[in-house]
Amino acid sequence: MLSSSQARTLATALIDRLGSVGIAAAVLRAQEAERRGALIEMSDWRRIAEQALRHLAALDPRFDLERDPGKPLH
Repeated sequence: MLSSSQARTLATALIDRLGSVGIAAAVLRAQEAERRGALIEMSDWRRIAEQALRHLAALDPRFDLERDPGKPLH
């Protein structure tokens, strides 16, 4: 199982390399792991996807799922 620091590092690398597609890639990997029954790997990829979304939201407020929808972006 990945540590929180490792998940953040991998998420940052995914976003830096692939942009928002990195989130989709991590979710796809999680789904593939789940189909194989690799539950720890699935959990790791889900954590990476979550951290990738957080990282992307820090770069672009449109990706912040916790943002008040009525609040302007700028």
